[in-house]
Amino acid sequence: MSEFHGSPIVIKGNGNNVGDNNSNTSIESLNIKNITHVNGGAASDSEGDPRVVVVGAFVAVVVAAWFYLRHFFPIHEVLYLGCFLSVVPALLVVATSSMRGDDFLSSFLQALPTCLIAVGALVVLGQIRDAMPQDILDLAASSSASETWHRLTEHGQRIVLESGGGAVACAFAILLNALSGTRALAESGGKWTNWLLRLTTNFQMGRCAVANIAFLALAWGVSSGAAYDYWKMFQAAVAPSGT
Repeated sequence: MSEFHGSPIVIKGNGNNVGDNNSNTSIESLNIKNITHVNGGAASDSEGDPRVVVVGAFVAVVVAAWFYLRHFFPIHEVLYLGCFLSVVPALLVVATSSMRGDDFLSSFLQALPTCLIAVGALVVLGQIRDAMPQDILDLAASSSASETWHRLTEHGQRIVLESGGGAVACAFAILLNALSGTRALAESGGKWTNWLLRLTTNFQMGRCAVANIAFLALAWGVSSGAAYDYWKMFQAAVAPSGT
């Protein structure tokens, strides 16, 4: 058993998502790895080296993941709020249609996909929130971005990337949902909504509904680990036999 420095996290055997980089003992575990520090030599001139772009992208991902972990609950609260707000334009369509005496059922069916997408986003966000281990959040709260990433095992890093990727996909679905509802509201209005029609030309509800389903399916697949599992199955299927 070992403890993180400056953190109350305790590591016991299997089932943990963070590793102890101060151990000199080889640990055989799915989630815990032994990290050793290697001092590099003199830096070489890397101007024009494409590896610089790769390293820069990696650093950006690490910092973004660390920021996501440190603000995990506020970010999800904003996404939850976005789910509820995204249905407001569609509900306004139903309300205005009812006040004008239009067919209520027709306007309700028009708003129904928007409401279903919002419910789907809430379900996926709940799955993402429940799947995040508290020890990873505690580690990010007490460590720098580089230290957090190095203390995470490969399994812990995958959890973070899957959670963040699922949250991003949900955010796109929520945004498109709001824009498609706004488009429907603009179509139901008079001349005063012409400017809104021009702004939302490419966000027809039917087109956005298909995109939203794809985003939510992607969010679920990534955050649940199903996408990773299918990818490993595909690699095993296409790998030459005997390798």
